[in-house]
Amino acid sequence: MTYFQSNCMPQRAKYFGVYTKVTTMIQATDFVFFLVFPSVIFNRLITRDQQECSYFHNYKMYMIHFNLSRDVKITQMVCDNSSDYNTVDLVGEFFEMNQVSLKKATLLENQIVTYDRNEISGASFSKYGIVYDAVRNIKIIQKDVSSMYKRMAYIDSYLVRIFIGVDPEMFFKYFADMDVSTFTKTARSLNVLLFSTRDVDMPMVHQLLVFLWERFSILNIVVQFPCSADYREYVSTYRPFMKTKSEYGQVHIYHYEQVAKYPQLLLNDVTDMKGYPLKVSLFERHPTATRFVPKLIRECKIYKTIPYTSKFYGCDGEAMATLSAYMNFTIHLHDGSASYGRLQADGTLTGSFKDIVERTIDLQGNSRFMMPYGVEGYEFTYIYHFDQLCVIVPKAKKLSNWLATLKILTGRFVLVSVGIVAICGIANKFFRREACLLSEAVLELYSSFLGQSVAEIVGTQNRLSRRIFIASFLLYSIVISTAFSAALLSVYTTETYLPDINTLEEFDKIGMTIRSSINPFKDGESALYQSIAKKVRSKYQKENHLSSIEIAAASNVGGIERYLDSKLLIQTHFSDKDSNPLLHIVRDCPNSYFLSYIVPVGSPYLKIINHFLVLINEAGLKSKWLEDFSDAFVYQRRIEKLKQQASGSAEVYQAFDLDNIKGILIILLIGYCIAFIVFISEVCSMPLPECI
Repeated sequence: MTYFQSNCMPQRAKYFGVYTKVTTMIQATDFVFFLVFPSVIFNRLITRDQQECSYFHNYKMYMIHFNLSRDVKITQMVCDNSSDYNTVDLVGEFFEMNQVSLKKATLLENQIVTYDRNEISGASFSKYGIVYDAVRNIKIIQKDVSSMYKRMAYIDSYLVRIFIGVDPEMFFKYFADMDVSTFTKTARSLNVLLFSTRDVDMPMVHQLLVFLWERFSILNIVVQFPCSADYREYVSTYRPFMKTKSEYGQVHIYHYEQVAKYPQLLLNDVTDMKGYPLKVSLFERHPTATRFVPKLIRECKIYKTIPYTSKFYGCDGEAMATLSAYMNFTIHLHDGSASYGRLQADGTLTGSFKDIVERTIDLQGNSRFMMPYGVEGYEFTYIYHFDQLCVIVPKAKKLSNWLATLKILTGRFVLVSVGIVAICGIANKFFRREACLLSEAVLELYSSFLGQSVAEIVGTQNRLSRRIFIASFLLYSIVISTAFSAALLSVYTTETYLPDINTLEEFDKIGMTIRSSINPFKDGESALYQSIAKKVRSKYQKENHLSSIEIAAASNVGGIERYLDSKLLIQTHFSDKDSNPLLHIVRDCPNSYFLSYIVPVGSPYLKIINHFLVLINEAGLKSKWLEDFSDAFVYQRRIEKLKQQASGSAEVYQAFDLDNIKGILIILLIGYCIAFIVFISEVCSMPLPECI
């Protein structure tokens, strides 16, 4: 079903006194063409002696595009001070073609363009670039029509835009006054420019093509001159990736029969950009984009091309280098702001985000959170990674060795051990089958439990049943003593800490503040999030050059950092000489985000970049890069510590001092105190011996 909407009176109808105005949407199958353009048909009958525009007979070269599209949008440019019959004639021809063959949903948009042709000259175009070559009769390399569908996979094939105007000056005036962000929303579609003038200024047409590429990044533009006697059979298009003697960019001119036979000629191939310099923004951000990496990974074969491509190591740097290899473009690093940037409260943009919105760069190569930023003019690529925004707190305090020793003996373990010895002691009294005190039987097994043999146990007079009982108890004693010795070894060889903060509830209870430039809790509706949001403080002015995790490491406050980054930074930068962490990541992370890159809205590279990012993720390359660079930084840090120890600048061995046995001494002292108290009570309760 085809629809047509018009809000102005066609110039040709006005000239012959036929006044037709349609302001509502009318179905094309109800002969809308004959309702809206009666003057066009009448004029054709009376102007056979004049040269007609011939668009209708060579429309077949667009058939693949029209068949795959859903909508066709026509923009008819009308000059406010003159009438042009050919423009209306071209619009009429298209609707006639659409009625017969296409039957697509079609929207007609009338634009009044006010311009003075004498004021617009070639000088107006010169600042947008120079066309060095315009080539005809180009040799067709890819003759397979399947290449057409491969190229269409990277454009917005649902829409075809047709612009009909008089001359290059009118087109230039129309596009120069257009809002860039609005126009580029559909810039990835096929754009057809039809000139109704009979006298074609080809150099200005070529400059117009360069202007549309450099200002709007419109990649696929086709120019036709259906009313020109010299160029009516030809089609022009701009090849920005074609290398010339000194620059990139070349205008190709084809006969329409060539294009009808090889429709792929209408589209540029973004899979092979022939070394075209792409403006990419990358700034230093450890560990995803860094210029300095350990030697062990710098000399790795798969990363040797980075110094000649993206010049940055890490996941983001390697992703840009891989894209440049896949798409065959040269990375031209933009010397812009070294920050992500954002929309400030006063409405201004900062950082690399500003460069993208203002179309200063083609691609921002530092992966960022996929979230709304409050302004238009940018698009996200396909999801590249996933990360969380977590709270970073100082590591819990270390336990002294003597306290850690006491922590081995939990209450349940002591009760079970004492109970087993007591029960076995009672059983031992019965297995002996001879008169003895209960305390004697218990102490006998207690000595065995401590590894001290007594004569009553190893004696030959014991019977077989008691020997089996004693053997079982000795086996139990060996297992328990070995486990206890291993626990003691772990106490003296590893650091033991108090319990860390692992939930946001625990963090909220301790009342610790957070110093960070972002507040992930402010939009939370729960009482917990609102409580923590009040504890977030902005950085002090003297701390602006520090990251939130650096502030948390230097003072007793919390910070906000990405989970993957903080996990690596804690191992490499925020650990002591024994590689023990100084910071801790709270397990409950308030926000989770997908990570991706950004491009200007309507970027011609978006779909091809998405395609290769999918391949990178499916092949597991992103995970491999992350592990390679993370492991390299961790190993490098450990190697540096080993070198410090070998050179004597760090203490290799630690002497065993009284502090290490403080816990055992306390136990011994407690035992002696108890024994002394019992001794005093015995002395006081027993009668004094008589003097001799």
